[in-house]
Amino acid sequence: MRLDGPSDWPIPPFSSRDPWGGDESAATPVRLETLRGFDVEGQMLAFDAKRESMIFRFDDGGGALRVQFHRFRRLTLLSPLSNDAAGAATKMAFASELRKFKIALTGDGKLSGRTAGHVETRSGLFLYTPDDDEKTLQRSFVPACAYTRCVLGPSVEEDAAMRWISTPQALVAALDESTERRKVIAIGEAIYNLGVISARQLSVALASQGTARKVPIGEMLVADG
Repeated sequence: MRLDGPSDWPIPPFSSRDPWGGDESAATPVRLETLRGFDVEGQMLAFDAKRESMIFRFDDGGGALRVQFHRFRRLTLLSPLSNDAAGAATKMAFASELRKFKIALTGDGKLSGRTAGHVETRSGLFLYTPDDDEKTLQRSFVPACAYTRCVLGPSVEEDAAMRWISTPQALVAALDESTERRKVIAIGEAIYNLGVISARQLSVALASQGTARKVPIGEMLVADG
């Protein structure tokens, strides 16, 4: 997948390893979260992991200044990664990678949320947070000096795997139960149980489908990537 962004910014771990596309010299809209928790929006002109700093300006006409990583606790790119970033044939399938995270900040405070994979380097932690509908990802960076610990929960796929049949005895029991109940599992529930989509994505798809249900839920999920 070819994604626009700064060259030093790692791509999500679940996507392909193709180089970044687009103009790497272009200004990138960003939000800086200061050590005291205040938000400052502007443009990032460069991201320099080796020098542990980034080049920032407030707007198109503003002067550029170098901001060291120890001056902020989180940097967020405001241009999200969308399902259509690389075309319909190579849409992102990040739902199975979604997991909760909790970050203990240096000094005091914490950050929490969900991320679709993560990349941890000497410079810090790169996260990929989904939007409310879980169709796009927002990229953020927490400098190594800004946190002391990061705890990651199980992914959607790992959580689903806990419900999977893993022994012959469990398989026989499940077959007996299905024979007695003759239960037909809905396709959406089946895909969720496989850990391919999250509960939120299934809920959004069902809401979009509506009561008319003209389009089968399976086709909707495939169309959404």
